[in-house]
Amino acid sequence: MGTIQTSMLNRQEMTRALAEFRLPSTAIGLGYVISDIAIYLGALALVLFVDYLFIQVIASIVAGTKMAILGGVAHDAAHGNTTASPGLNKAIAIICFAPGLFNYILWLQDHHVMHHPHTNSDHPDTYTPFSKVEYDALPLWRRLAERFFRTPFGLGFYYLFVRWPYAKIVPHAFMPRAIHRDAWRHFAWLMVYLLGFITLLALAPLYSPTSSLTAILLGFLLPLYVFNTMFCFTLYLQHTNLEIPWFKGDVSRIPGLAQEDLTPHVIFPAWYRALSHSSFEHMVHHINPRIPFYRAWQAQKKLDEILGERAVISHFSPAWFLKTMRTCRLYDFENHRWLDWDGSPLTDCVLKPHLREAFAAQAEKSAA
Repeated sequence: MGTIQTSMLNRQEMTRALAEFRLPSTAIGLGYVISDIAIYLGALALVLFVDYLFIQVIASIVAGTKMAILGGVAHDAAHGNTTASPGLNKAIAIICFAPGLFNYILWLQDHHVMHHPHTNSDHPDTYTPFSKVEYDALPLWRRLAERFFRTPFGLGFYYLFVRWPYAKIVPHAFMPRAIHRDAWRHFAWLMVYLLGFITLLALAPLYSPTSSLTAILLGFLLPLYVFNTMFCFTLYLQHTNLEIPWFKGDVSRIPGLAQEDLTPHVIFPAWYRALSHSSFEHMVHHINPRIPFYRAWQAQKKLDEILGERAVISHFSPAWFLKTMRTCRLYDFENHRWLDWDGSPLTDCVLKPHLREAFAAQAEKSAA
């Protein structure tokens, strides 16, 4: 399986244009990490020490939201761009992944080794779509589950029951043997963390007015669901779009295909962009993963200018999101269009003009 090119544009031009955004700041990076962890811990404190259910539920949702944001911080730290220190970046990634029970070693394998070089291709990834033939071959329960997963309420369940056990917690036989030892060590660390955390919550009546059941439900289970929902929401929108194609086979053989063709820039209101640490300025991240999230907005604006009409830019709204989920169900990998569950087309070909021309030229060459 080949790798996708970073960009079809002039590499020197792209490197020069984005170089100013690559420099990490340890002070800025640590500031974000400390404030995010503080808010997460503060939300847990409200769950435990405020004897008022409404406030406890709100605090639980805030805790889950911050777990998702910490997961995003860990993602950047794992890329080595949150601070100027490689050792500190690794520590930040391991710590910030812990609340969501993500195995740092498996993240590196699934995200760095597989996802980035093989975006939207044969690598099983978040919401990799089934073809109609693949979908029809699934057992009934899995077809029904797929329909549920591709709804807003299904996001968290999809990540918790499909993606997390497959790629984020324990090493499997299909993963490289070379990473198994370290992956099991990190799994052991996560289990120690989980046991200690659940024990702390179970003992809540000894040091707070909150019962053990409430502490576990609102301190762990609800935040975990919120985390999986928000984290999956982010990953879904980073690569699933009415204008973004998916592929089968060796992506390096696809003419004209580059990273900017596989990742949209989804524009949110400024308040959510700040809350999410610019997680949806994702196109520039795929072109240069060394750009830290606190410089991603400015870098993405520059990239949008460079790419012009080639950039896939979507403006988020609830109606747009629901339309995307209603439309992006099954995928026709031959004609590059989204299909309904019965196989009827829901879109025209999603390939941008330069890719259509490249495919047509390749077909003519093959026929000659």
